[in-house]
Amino acid sequence: VAKEQGIYDSLHLNLRLLLYQSQLDAEKSVQTGKTDACASDIFRAIVLQNQRQPVKLLFATHRQWALVANKSLRASKPAQISSRMMAITRHSVPHYLSDHLSSQMNTSKGPLLLPQVNSLFIRSSMMYSGQIDAAILPQPQAAATVRQGHSQLYATDKRYEGFAGICCNTEYLNDSASVTRLKALRKGYDLAVGKLIQSE
Repeated sequence: VAKEQGIYDSLHLNLRLLLYQSQLDAEKSVQTGKTDACASDIFRAIVLQNQRQPVKLLFATHRQWALVANKSLRASKPAQISSRMMAITRHSVPHYLSDHLSSQMNTSKGPLLLPQVNSLFIRSSMMYSGQIDAAILPQPQAAATVRQGHSQLYATDKRYEGFAGICCNTEYLNDSASVTRLKALRKGYDLAVGKLIQSE
C-alpha cells in the first residue's frame, strides 16, 4: 500500500522490496548488510541477539498468523490434529503458537509432529499436495491456502500484534543517514496502516 500510493516517495525514501524464500533468508541478508531491514519477529530477534548477530527489532508490525489444516482431515478445531504433522519455522512466532496449541491437545495418540519447513512457498505447496497435515502461516499466505479449500482452525488476535516487527542491522544505527532512512521506513509503514484502517 505504501509503495503503491507513493507514501515513500513523499518521504523521499527510495524503497526497493525484495522477496525471499523464508524469513530466515531475509534475516540473513540483514545480518550480512545486503539489505537494510526485513520482516521478522520478537522470538527470532532474541535468538539472533543471543548469537551475537548485529540485529535489532526496530518497530512492531501488525502481522497475523493462522493455523490451516489440510482439507482431507476434515478438521474444524486444533484439538483434531494431535499426532499430525504441522510445519513451522523453529524459534519463531509459529513455533511459539505450536507450543501454545499443543498444550490444549489430547496427545494420547501421540505428540504433534513439527517438521521445520522455513520456506513459506514450500510450506504452502506441501499443504496443497497433502505432504503435511497442517501449517502455521502468516497472512496473506494463510488466506490463499483457505481459498484452495483448506480449513483455518485458529487465527491470532490483537494479543499477538507486538510479536512481529521489522528488524535492521545494528551497524546502521551508528550512521545518521541510515537512521534517517529507517525513520522514514517506520513513518511510511504507520501511514500505510492508517490508510488501510480508514478503508475498512
